Amino acid sequence: KKKKYQKKKKKKKKNNVKDDQQVQFNAFACRVSFWNFFVCGVGIDYRKHLLHPSNIAQVQGINDLIRIDDFLKSRAKAHRKFWHAFVQTQAFEKFIEDILFENSLPDARKYQIQWFHKFCF
Repeated sequence: KKKKYQKKKKKKKKNNVKDDQQVQFNAFACRVSFWNFFVCGVGIDYRKHLLHPSNIAQVQGINDLIRIDDFLKSRAKAHRKFWHAFVQTQAFEKFIEDILFENSLPDARKYQIQWFHKFCF
């Protein structure tokens, strides 16, 4: 006897969002998620890789502010590719500049840096 195979009807997945509802992008939640990721990834040990130049006018680039290779070696191997790309961004360079030259920042930014260190580590 030959077996007859019947096609099973695919069940439609139920979606929790009604057809007339749209999923809204939550920019604040996105920023908070990235902030948490950034804080966990950077870690407190980033400070030991800082170079502390005495004069900002002498700074030619990020390599004058932080020992990038040592910082990357201190990251988990699984995340090094990401960190290699991230340390080349303006966001990372700005963060390092703000940390090293905190005294020359506006008061609002000084407060943000202090908050970063107080509550994140």
